[in-house]
Amino acid sequence: MVQRVRTTAQHQTIGEMLGALADDGKAWITAELAVIKAQIEANTRQLLTAIILLMLAVVIALAGIIVLAHTLVLMLAPYFGATLAGLSIGLLLVILAIAFLFYARSLVDLSGFIPERLRGARLSRKVRK
Repeated sequence: MVQRVRTTAQHQTIGEMLGALADDGKAWITAELAVIKAQIEANTRQLLTAIILLMLAVVIALAGIIVLAHTLVLMLAPYFGATLAGLSIGLLLVILAIAFLFYARSLVDLSGFIPERLRGARLSRKVRK
């Protein structure tokens, strides 16, 4: 930490006071930028950890779904045969996945990424051509 020995205001000229004010302002801005950088680095590390944990959860859930699907096929095989049981469970999982994809797509509104004023400009440019 830098400490300054300051003289009283009676012995400083206005130029010296303005210079000291500029130095203090630079030091304050540098300290604020260091705090912001530290916060961004901490948030980035936290986000990276969350992404890794999410990927791990997806892998574990996928393994669980595979085991459950295999178990369902084995349970249905005596009644419908192995082929029909496997096809029916596979088809059910594909239909479920497609339903989730359509539901996720309905939740994401990609038009919000383009500001309204730019959307109008793109449309008017297409009309002019």
